[in-house]
Amino acid sequence: MREHLRNAGIVTLIFFAALAIYLISTEIKKVDLSGYMQLMGDKLLATVPE
Repeated sequence: MREHLRNAGIVTLIFFAALAIYLISTEIKKVDLSGYMQLMGDKLLATVPE
C-alpha cells in the first residue's frame, strides 16, 4: 500500500512539473524575453521573505 502511495505521489509531481513547464513556455511565447525575465524577477522577489 505504501509503495502505491509513493508511486502516485511521484506521478503527481511529474504531472505538475510538466504542467508548470508547459505554462512557462506559453508565457515566454506571449511576452518578449526581457519582459519575461522581469516577470520572473518580480515573482522571485515576491516569494523571498523580508
